[in-house]
Parts: sequence; C-alpha cells; structure tokens
Amino acid sequence: MIVWLASGLLLGLIGGLHCLGMCGPLIFAFSGNTRIEILAYHLGRILMYSCLGLIAGTIGMSLELGGIQQSVTLISGILMLALIWIPFPKNRRGFAWLSYGMQKFSQNNSASSKMALGALNGLLPCGSVYIAMAGSAGGANPGYSALFMAMFGLGTFPLLATVSLIGKQVSPIMLNKLRRFIPYFASIIACLMIVRGMNLGIPYLSPQQTNSGNLSCCKIQPIRSHKH
Repeated sequence: MIVWLASGLLLGLIGGLHCLGMCGPLIFAFSGNTRIEILAYHLGRILMYSCLGLIAGTIGMSLELGGIQQSVTLISGILMLALIWIPFPKNRRGFAWLSYGMQKFSQNNSASSKMALGALNGLLPCGSVYIAMAGSAGGANPGYSALFMAMFGLGTFPLLATVSLIGKQVSPIMLNKLRRFIPYFASIIACLMIVRGMNLGIPYLSPQQTNSGNLSCCKIQPIRSHKH
C-alpha cells in the first residue's frame, strides 16, 4: 500500500510539468499573489483531486464487489497506458461554465476565493489527472483512492508553487524538454500496476491474492484438532 501511494506522489511530481504546460498562464498569474493565496489555491485543487479519487475508488470497489477484484489493478494499469499514449482531446468548449466560475473567483483576492478557484481548476479536463484517477481506482477503496489522489496533488505542488512564487523565471524551453519524459515515467508506474494485478506471487511487487482479495501470505489457516 505504501508503494502504491508513493507512486501517486511520484506521478504528481512528474505530472506537475504537464500541469504547468496546460495551466501555465493561470500559474504565472499567481506570481503577484501572497503566499496565503497561493496555498489556498493549491489546497482547493488538492481537495478536488481527493473528491475525484473518491469517485474512482467507488467505481473500483464496485468492480471488486462484482467478483473481478483480481483484475481491478490490472485494468487500471492498462487504462493508464491507454490514457498516456492515446491523444487526449483538448477541446474545452463544453467547460465554459468552469471558465466563467474561474474568472469570477480570480477577481477576488480572498483566500476562500482562491481555494474555490483551485477546486474549479481541478475539474478542468487534464490527461494527467485522468491517468492518476485510473491509478487510484486500483485501490478499490474510496478512502485509499482519495488519499492516492491527494498524494498526486501534493506531488504537483512543489513545482507549481515555486513557479507561482518566482514568476516567469523558469525557461519554457527547459520545461518542454522535461515534459518529454513524462509519458515514460508514467508508463513505468502503469506497468508496475499491471504486474501487481497479475498475481505472480512476487512479494510486495505482485503478491498472490485469494478469491476474497486477501494476500495469500496473510491468510489465516484453520486450526485442526488432533485426536490422540
């Protein structure tokens, strides 16, 4: 579980480059804001990611209860790979209401408005977020999935917050070079999830599971009485 949650943090660290490219103008606009406003914005974003994790975890749990618990992680890994390498449509015309709300909250400098702005930004269509949601569904537990998405949000925080504080001093050319490695790092995480879901009996990496979803190494054996 710790390794799985750590993968969410790592996914956020490398996905922050993608988020910066997609939401760069909004992030750069925060360069003149106070630290409290910046923190409130990212807190709202992370909370929204956690809510999305609850949804993904609920779907994963439904699949688990449907009797395909051993395939949830495998399916999540395959879905992650599909989201990574299949071009994602960038048309956001159907999200005009989000743009209107974000514009409204961006004009207010209160911490609550910045938090609401971050929450709305978390709902914008984003390939990295959808990849993370696919990974969080592998937990098949709403609470764990929400924590996975929170770790993903925390992973994106350092880079985005730093850019907000230092403004446009980050070279776009350097960012574009670093963004090229994102699909490969994310693919490694997806492949690890696929291996984990294959029940190969490898400790920690791909532990064997019973039909009830429990690890075989943790299965409690019945105590048999011996007649003398």
